[in-house]
Amino acid sequence: MWSFVSGISEPIGAILVGFMLYPFISDALLGAMLSVVGGFMVYISLDELLPMSRSLGKEHLSILGIAAGMLVMAFSLALL
Repeated sequence: MWSFVSGISEPIGAILVGFMLYPFISDALLGAMLSVVGGFMVYISLDELLPMSRSLGKEHLSILGIAAGMLVMAFSLALL
């Protein structure tokens, strides 16, 4: 139940903020918001998840996974 409550809060929050910011949304604002969220995700990945994965062993595998993920993202963006 708590997983559902946690998961459903994101789309509800996105809808509420979407309605509040709808008159102000422009390409620049949308790009800025996506950049901030992307920065948060990079921070969480590198600061929280990477040290945890390294503490579980196979230190080089976690670094290779991050590099492979970055390459996949770069390739997919180049295709668009």
